[in-house]
Amino acid sequence: MPSLPLSYRYATSLLITSFLQSILSLPPKYAPSFGALLYKPNHTPSRCSTHCLFSPLSDSLVVIVIGSTMKKDCGIHGEQKRHKLYRHLFSTFLVLLILAFLAVLVVWLVLRPTKPKFYLQDADLLRFNLTPGATPLLTSVVQVTLSSRNPNDRIGVYYDRIDAYVLYKKQQVTTATALPSVYQGHNDVTVWSPYLSGADVPLAPYLADALSQDENAGYLLLYVRVDGLLRWKVGTWISGHYHLQANCPAFLTVDTAKSHGGAPPLFRFQQITVCSVDV
Repeated sequence: MPSLPLSYRYATSLLITSFLQSILSLPPKYAPSFGALLYKPNHTPSRCSTHCLFSPLSDSLVVIVIGSTMKKDCGIHGEQKRHKLYRHLFSTFLVLLILAFLAVLVVWLVLRPTKPKFYLQDADLLRFNLTPGATPLLTSVVQVTLSSRNPNDRIGVYYDRIDAYVLYKKQQVTTATALPSVYQGHNDVTVWSPYLSGADVPLAPYLADALSQDENAGYLLLYVRVDGLLRWKVGTWISGHYHLQANCPAFLTVDTAKSHGGAPPLFRFQQITVCSVDV
Protein backbone atom coordinates (compact mmCIF):
# COMPACT_ATOMS: atom_id res chain seq x y z
CA MET A 1 0.00 0.00 0.00
CA PRO A 2 1.52 3.36 -0.98
CA SER A 3 2.33 5.84 1.79
CA LEU A 4 0.17 8.92 2.21
CA PRO A 5 1.65 12.36 1.75
CA LEU A 6 3.47 13.83 4.73
CA SER A 7 1.07 16.74 5.09
CA TYR A 8 -1.85 14.33 5.25
CA ARG A 9 -0.18 12.25 7.91
CA TYR A 10 0.61 15.31 9.97
CA ALA A 11 -2.99 16.43 9.74
CA THR A 12 -4.09 12.98 10.88
CA SER A 13 -1.82 13.22 13.92
CA LEU A 14 -3.30 16.58 14.85
CA LEU A 15 -6.80 15.14 14.58
CA ILE A 16 -5.86 12.28 16.92
CA THR A 17 -4.40 14.75 19.41
CA SER A 18 -7.54 16.90 19.35
CA PHE A 19 -9.64 13.77 19.80
CA LEU A 20 -7.72 12.72 22.92
CA GLN A 21 -7.97 16.19 24.42
CA SER A 22 -11.73 16.25 23.92
CA ILE A 23 -12.06 12.82 25.58
CA LEU A 24 -10.02 13.75 28.64
CA SER A 25 -11.94 17.03 29.13
CA LEU A 26 -9.95 17.90 32.23
CA PRO A 27 -10.19 21.34 33.86
CA PRO A 28 -7.66 23.82 32.51
CA LYS A 29 -5.73 23.75 35.75
CA TYR A 30 -4.94 20.05 35.42
CA ALA A 31 -5.29 19.41 31.70
CA PRO A 32 -2.01 18.16 30.16
CA SER A 33 -0.63 19.95 27.17
CA PHE A 34 -0.25 17.61 24.16
CA GLY A 35 2.10 17.80 21.25
CA ALA A 36 2.06 15.60 18.14
CA LEU A 37 5.30 14.35 16.67
CA LEU A 38 5.82 12.14 13.62
CA TYR A 39 8.29 9.33 13.44
CA LYS A 40 9.03 6.94 10.65
CA PRO A 41 9.07 3.28 11.69
CA ASN A 42 12.81 3.22 11.42
CA HIS A 43 12.97 6.36 13.65
CA THR A 44 10.72 5.14 16.48
CA PRO A 45 12.15 6.20 19.86
CA SER A 46 13.79 3.35 21.74
CA ARG A 47 11.94 4.36 24.94
CA CYS A 48 8.45 5.75 24.77
CA SER A 49 7.69 6.96 28.29
CA THR A 50 4.88 9.16 26.98
CA HIS A 51 1.65 8.10 25.31
CA CYS A 52 2.42 6.56 21.87
CA LEU A 53 -0.04 5.73 19.12
CA PHE A 54 0.40 4.36 15.60
CA SER A 55 -1.60 6.19 13.01
CA PRO A 56 -4.12 3.81 11.37
CA LEU A 57 -3.82 5.77 8.14
CA SER A 58 -0.07 5.55 7.80
CA ASP A 59 2.97 3.72 8.98
CA SER A 60 3.98 6.73 11.09
CA LEU A 61 4.09 6.75 14.87
CA VAL A 62 2.19 9.50 16.61
CA VAL A 63 3.75 10.39 19.94
CA ILE A 64 1.50 12.27 22.32
CA VAL A 65 3.76 14.23 24.60
CA ILE A 66 2.37 15.30 27.93
CA GLY A 67 3.60 18.75 28.86
CA SER A 68 5.00 20.24 32.03
CA THR A 69 1.66 20.27 33.87
CA MET A 70 2.30 16.70 35.05
CA LYS A 71 5.59 17.80 36.59
CA LYS A 72 3.73 20.48 38.51
CA ASP A 73 1.19 17.90 39.69
CA CYS A 74 4.01 15.64 40.89
CA GLY A 75 5.60 18.54 42.77
CA ILE A 76 2.30 19.39 44.45
CA HIS A 77 1.76 15.75 45.37
CA GLY A 78 5.24 15.53 46.94
CA GLU A 79 4.64 18.67 48.97
CA GLN A 80 1.34 17.27 50.20
CA LYS A 81 3.15 14.12 51.32
CA ARG A 82 5.66 16.19 53.30
CA HIS A 83 2.90 18.18 54.97
CA LYS A 84 1.10 14.95 55.83
CA LEU A 85 4.30 13.53 57.36
CA TYR A 86 4.81 16.68 59.44
CA ARG A 87 1.22 16.49 60.67
CA HIS A 88 1.69 12.85 61.70
CA LEU A 89 4.92 13.66 63.56
CA PHE A 90 3.34 16.59 65.38
CA SER A 91 0.26 14.52 66.28
CA THR A 92 2.47 11.73 67.64
CA PHE A 93 4.52 14.16 69.74
CA LEU A 94 1.36 15.80 71.09
CA VAL A 95 -0.16 12.45 72.04
CA LEU A 96 3.04 11.38 73.84
CA LEU A 97 3.16 14.69 75.70
CA ILE A 98 -0.46 14.35 76.82
CA LEU A 99 0.12 10.75 77.94
CA ALA A 100 3.17 11.77 79.98
CA PHE A 101 1.21 14.59 81.63
CA LEU A 102 -1.67 12.23 82.44
CA ALA A 103 0.73 9.68 83.93
CA VAL A 104 2.29 12.30 86.22
CA LEU A 105 -1.16 13.60 87.17
CA VAL A 106 -2.44 10.11 88.01
CA VAL A 107 0.62 9.35 90.16
CA TRP A 108 0.26 12.70 91.93
CA LEU A 109 -3.46 12.17 92.59
CA VAL A 110 -2.94 8.61 93.82
CA LEU A 111 -0.04 9.45 96.13
CA ARG A 112 -1.06 13.03 97.02
CA PRO A 113 1.98 14.26 98.98
CA THR A 114 1.03 15.93 102.25
CA LYS A 115 3.10 18.71 103.75
CA PRO A 116 5.29 17.74 106.72
CA LYS A 117 3.98 18.56 110.18
CA PHE A 118 6.11 20.79 112.41
CA TYR A 119 5.70 21.31 116.16
CA LEU A 120 7.43 23.61 118.64
CA GLN A 121 7.78 21.43 121.73
CA ASP A 122 9.80 23.77 123.92
CA ALA A 123 11.45 27.20 124.01
CA ASP A 124 13.82 28.05 126.85
CA LEU A 125 14.70 31.74 127.02
CA LEU A 126 18.22 31.63 128.48
CA ARG A 127 19.10 35.26 127.85
CA PHE A 128 17.08 38.21 126.70
CA ASN A 129 18.69 41.60 127.42
CA LEU A 130 17.71 44.88 125.82
CA THR A 131 20.28 47.69 125.93
CA PRO A 132 18.62 51.12 125.53
CA GLY A 133 20.15 53.93 123.51
CA ALA A 134 19.77 55.84 120.27
CA THR A 135 19.81 52.45 118.58
CA PRO A 136 18.55 49.84 121.06
CA LEU A 137 20.46 46.55 121.00
CA LEU A 138 19.07 43.11 121.86
CA THR A 139 21.12 40.14 122.99
CA SER A 140 19.29 36.84 123.27
CA VAL A 141 19.85 33.10 123.59
CA VAL A 142 16.95 30.72 123.07
CA GLN A 143 17.05 26.95 123.07
CA VAL A 144 14.14 25.49 121.13
CA THR A 145 12.98 21.95 120.54
CA LEU A 146 11.42 21.39 117.13
CA SER A 147 9.92 18.19 115.79
CA SER A 148 8.82 17.25 112.30
CA ARG A 149 6.70 14.32 111.16
CA ASN A 150 6.23 12.96 107.66
CA PRO A 151 2.51 12.08 107.42
CA ASN A 152 2.79 10.32 104.04
CA ASP A 153 2.44 6.54 103.81
CA ARG A 154 4.26 6.10 100.48
CA ILE A 155 6.42 9.21 100.17
CA GLY A 156 9.74 10.01 101.82
CA VAL A 157 11.11 13.51 102.47
CA TYR A 158 14.69 14.76 102.09
CA TYR A 159 15.50 17.88 104.15
CA ASP A 160 18.55 19.17 102.28
CA ARG A 161 19.03 22.52 104.03
CA ILE A 162 17.14 23.86 107.04
CA ASP A 163 17.77 27.06 108.99
CA ALA A 164 16.01 28.17 112.17
CA TYR A 165 15.87 31.64 113.75
CA VAL A 166 13.71 33.75 116.06
CA LEU A 167 11.45 36.65 115.10
CA TYR A 168 9.93 39.38 117.23
CA LYS A 169 7.11 41.24 115.49
CA LYS A 170 8.43 40.11 112.07
CA GLN A 171 12.00 41.28 112.76
CA GLN A 172 14.72 38.64 112.96
CA VAL A 173 16.45 38.89 116.35
CA THR A 174 18.79 35.87 116.15
CA THR A 175 21.12 34.62 113.47
CA ALA A 176 20.03 31.68 111.32
CA THR A 177 21.25 28.37 112.71
CA ALA A 178 21.65 25.45 110.33
CA LEU A 179 19.90 22.22 111.30
CA PRO A 180 21.30 18.83 110.26
CA SER A 181 20.05 17.50 106.92
CA VAL A 182 17.99 14.37 107.27
CA TYR A 183 15.83 11.90 105.36
CA GLN A 184 12.38 11.12 106.74
CA GLY A 185 10.79 7.84 105.80
CA HIS A 186 7.09 7.09 105.87
CA ASN A 187 5.53 8.50 109.08
CA ASP A 188 8.97 9.12 110.61
CA VAL A 189 9.56 11.81 113.26
CA THR A 190 12.68 14.00 113.51
CA VAL A 191 13.62 16.18 116.51
CA TRP A 192 16.05 19.14 116.56
CA SER A 193 17.16 21.10 119.67
CA PRO A 194 19.29 24.01 118.47
CA TYR A 195 20.48 27.08 120.36
CA LEU A 196 19.36 30.26 118.59
CA SER A 197 21.30 33.36 119.56
CA GLY A 198 21.81 36.95 118.55
CA ALA A 199 24.36 39.43 119.95
CA ASP A 200 23.71 43.17 119.92
CA VAL A 201 21.03 43.00 117.27
CA PRO A 202 19.85 46.58 116.49
CA LEU A 203 16.14 47.19 116.93
CA ALA A 204 13.96 49.99 115.69
CA PRO A 205 12.96 52.32 118.57
CA TYR A 206 9.29 51.39 118.30
CA LEU A 207 10.18 47.68 118.56
CA ALA A 208 12.32 48.33 121.64
CA ASP A 209 9.40 50.18 123.26
CA ALA A 210 7.00 47.33 122.42
CA LEU A 211 9.43 44.75 123.83
CA SER A 212 9.79 46.69 127.09
CA GLN A 213 6.02 46.92 127.43
CA ASP A 214 5.62 43.17 126.84
CA GLU A 215 8.27 42.34 129.47
CA ASN A 216 6.59 44.62 131.99
CA ALA A 217 3.25 42.97 131.22
CA GLY A 218 4.81 39.58 131.92
CA TYR A 219 4.56 37.86 128.55
CA LEU A 220 6.39 37.57 125.25
CA LEU A 221 5.21 36.34 121.87
CA LEU A 222 8.08 35.20 119.70
CA TYR A 223 8.10 33.21 116.48
CA VAL A 224 10.50 30.44 115.59
CA ARG A 225 10.83 30.24 111.82
CA VAL A 226 12.20 27.32 109.83
CA ASP A 227 13.40 27.95 106.26
CA GLY A 228 14.79 25.28 103.98
CA LEU A 229 14.61 23.04 100.94
CA LEU A 230 13.05 19.61 100.69
CA ARG A 231 12.60 16.90 98.07
CA TRP A 232 9.96 14.19 97.74
CA LYS A 233 10.94 10.55 97.22
CA VAL A 234 8.53 8.08 95.61
CA GLY A 235 10.11 4.66 95.10
CA THR A 236 13.34 5.36 93.24
CA TRP A 237 12.11 8.70 91.87
CA ILE A 238 13.25 11.89 93.65
CA SER A 239 11.71 15.25 92.88
CA GLY A 240 13.41 18.61 92.53
CA HIS A 241 13.78 21.04 95.42
CA TYR A 242 10.77 22.71 97.03
CA HIS A 243 10.97 25.67 99.38
CA LEU A 244 9.85 24.93 102.93
CA GLN A 245 8.82 27.50 105.51
CA ALA A 246 7.37 26.79 108.96
CA ASN A 247 6.26 29.44 111.45
CA CYS A 248 5.94 28.36 115.07
CA PRO A 249 4.47 30.74 117.69
CA ALA A 250 6.21 30.68 121.06
CA PHE A 251 4.12 32.20 123.84
CA LEU A 252 6.16 32.79 127.00
CA THR A 253 5.10 34.13 130.37
CA VAL A 254 7.05 35.25 133.43
CA ASP A 255 8.04 32.40 135.71
CA THR A 256 7.27 34.03 139.07
CA ALA A 257 8.78 31.14 141.00
CA LYS A 258 12.20 31.76 139.49
CA SER A 259 12.06 35.54 139.12
CA HIS A 260 13.64 37.70 141.83
CA GLY A 261 13.41 41.39 142.48
CA GLY A 262 15.85 43.51 140.52
CA ALA A 263 16.86 40.67 138.19
CA PRO A 264 15.58 40.38 134.62
CA PRO A 265 12.35 38.38 134.54
CA LEU A 266 12.59 34.73 133.55
CA PHE A 267 10.11 33.50 130.99
CA ARG A 268 8.89 29.96 130.46
CA PHE A 269 7.24 28.30 127.51
CA GLN A 270 3.55 27.60 127.94
CA GLN A 271 2.60 24.66 125.71
CA ILE A 272 3.41 22.74 122.55
CA THR A 273 2.29 24.64 119.47
CA VAL A 274 1.49 23.52 115.94
CA CYS A 275 3.45 25.34 113.25
CA SER A 276 1.99 26.64 110.01
CA VAL A 277 3.83 25.05 107.08
CA ASP A 278 4.13 26.24 103.49
CA VAL A 279 5.74 24.17 100.72
